[in-house]
Amino acid sequence: MIVEDGKSADSLSRCYLALTEGQRTSIESVSMDMSRAYRKATFAHVEKPIARLPSTTFTSPRR
Repeated sequence: MIVEDGKSADSLSRCYLALTEGQRTSIESVSMDMSRAYRKATFAHVEKPIARLPSTTFTSPRR
């Protein structure tokens, strides 16, 4: 497990860069916060990420 402080593209990029190139290219799916920063880092470091990003929207239950 790789852990970084912050919620920036740089912090997630450091997590991806801690993996070997082979590990990064073997990524089949990514489950993450869909913030702009995380999408930016994922597109920069994961091969063909668009095919691997689910488009599910989670909502909070209303009371």
